[in-house]
Amino acid sequence: MKKLIKVFPITFIALLILSCLFQESCGGNNTDTTNSEQLQIPDAVKYETIDEWNITNAGKGKIILVDVRLTNILDLKKLGERLNYEAKDDRNSYVVVFNNKKAAQMFHSAADLNDQDGTFYDKHFLAVYNKNINTNFNEIQIHENGLNGKFTEVKY
Repeated sequence: MKKLIKVFPITFIALLILSCLFQESCGGNNTDTTNSEQLQIPDAVKYETIDEWNITNAGKGKIILVDVRLTNILDLKKLGERLNYEAKDDRNSYVVVFNNKKAAQMFHSAADLNDQDGTFYDKHFLAVYNKNINTNFNEIQIHENGLNGKFTEVKY
């Protein structure tokens, strides 16, 4: 009987933890961000489209410009959520994110940049969002300090 009394609290706690993992009431975030009424787009993730093109397999590519102050990981993750939401009906999406208009305009000629322009370009390249429904690839790669720093991948 003493063993049963000792095992019961441990079993109860384990079951409680497991039930919390599957229930919204324990503080989990089970919000479906695909519903436009639930998606909150803060001012920090607004952007300007510099260039846009169609992708052959039903999608869009874009070069976007964000506020120069938008370089922290939390705001860039929010931007990723917005880009993911905007691409929900696309089979493919490719979005590059810059915080400097001149650097954004260099995107199509990036392979031909000299060292000085390349360093400038790399410094202002903040993120790339990529979705391919055929391969089930859907993520944003965030470069908080430009291309020469560490990066964070967020999968959707």
